[in-house]
Amino acid sequence: MTSPPHDSEAVKRLTEQYDIEARAYLDHWAPIVHTPACSLLDELPQHRVERVLDLGSGAGLLLPVIQQKYRRATVVGADRSEGLLALSNPYATLAVVDAVNIGFKSKSFDLVVMAFLLFHLPDPLVGLIEARRVLRPGGILGVTMWAGDLVS
Repeated sequence: MTSPPHDSEAVKRLTEQYDIEARAYLDHWAPIVHTPACSLLDELPQHRVERVLDLGSGAGLLLPVIQQKYRRATVVGADRSEGLLALSNPYATLAVVDAVNIGFKSKSFDLVVMAFLLFHLPDPLVGLIEARRVLRPGGILGVTMWAGDLVS
């Protein structure tokens, strides 16, 4: 499978943009994506979840909701943008991570959440494959995206 390299100039520019505009993202976009991301969590099972990866966690608004739902789980917020992660809860477990090259060992999470992330990846399939790699057997991948208008 060939795909654009994850460190392509376009990806670097996007990361820099999020780093620079992190506060504006937190103030304007994060509240818009928060509600549908929470709806995704409502659909995910709660049992046998010990480790959760919020991949593309941005400024971390979903992290407290995940921690509330999975009280006994270790929750990790991961994003490529250090600027966004800097706005997260300073007590959260955070990691600077590229979604197409997740720096965690295989089979290390019970749940991976990808809320509004796939459209930022040069090849979304590579990101999905990488998310699957870090899931334990029987693990769950929760994904939400924008949908277009229905065509009749």
